[in-house]
Amino acid sequence: MLINFSPLRYAQTNPAPAKSVLGQTQNKPQPLAFKGYYNDVTKFNHHTSDFFEYSLEHVNPDEKPRTGAIMYKPGIIFNRNTTSSFRSDLNWIEFGDYLEDRFEYDSKVNTYDYACANGLEAYTLSLLLQRKFPDCYEKFFPIQAKDVNPDEIISNKKGQEKGFVKTENTYVWTRYGLGIEDDELDEYLAVSEDEIPENDVEYFTKKVISPVEFSCANVLDDIENIDTTAPALFLCRNMWPYVKPSEYQSFCDKLYEKLPAGSVVVIGAYEYKGQKGFKGSKDFPDALIKSGFEPAECCYHDGLSPLVFEKN
Repeated sequence: MLINFSPLRYAQTNPAPAKSVLGQTQNKPQPLAFKGYYNDVTKFNHHTSDFFEYSLEHVNPDEKPRTGAIMYKPGIIFNRNTTSSFRSDLNWIEFGDYLEDRFEYDSKVNTYDYACANGLEAYTLSLLLQRKFPDCYEKFFPIQAKDVNPDEIISNKKGQEKGFVKTENTYVWTRYGLGIEDDELDEYLAVSEDEIPENDVEYFTKKVISPVEFSCANVLDDIENIDTTAPALFLCRNMWPYVKPSEYQSFCDKLYEKLPAGSVVVIGAYEYKGQKGFKGSKDFPDALIKSGFEPAECCYHDGLSPLVFEKN
């Protein structure tokens, strides 16, 4: 059973974060934080084997699973990744400020989140846009969240049918990062009264999850279905190590050709050039730049962002 968010009850077991000497919260992610990444790889039942067989043609054979794997059929390994709310490779507060400036005068923005996994990043984006564009957030909706894994999409849709979706570590971001006052929190978050007070479980509410539309798609082909009538906010984060590097440039060229001027492309830490441990993806930012995209001046502590790119 869900109840409205209780700031007092929550504060008793989740105190406000301590302040650092710089005035920032100690548990607020820094602009880029690459440590602590892992792949949440779990077993699941396939509903669309043919779809996976096609998708596996694009898998990078050099990228080995780091924590486990799903066996699609003997001899073939396929990773299943998950994401999280306010994933810490991106400074979501600065990112929101950037979007506020970038899309201030656009009447419509087509929003995509590829490799959406469990949907938590799409929901994070929904919450962020509603707070940064209180009078016109509808122009970003629906958020088209897509993933190659049909089971993930089925699971996400079932969560939406319930009207709430479990999240983690979201209170600090919403309350102290986005500055949502206690009396507004229950619009976006709820807690379960079935949990003991020491382990309150947070849930995104219908207001956050309803703008997201889930579907099954492979970004390499679905690029043909992108709406070209308005600028796009195009997320394809932390997925490119698992695609053959030989496909990067042709994809980026097509993406640049399809997206209207004013669009934004966002990648993840896995794609950040030069980071150790992310084999096969280090050339993806270069492919974006070679296609014509320009690094944005946002969400990074020292100059141009390695994660956010613009078509100007």
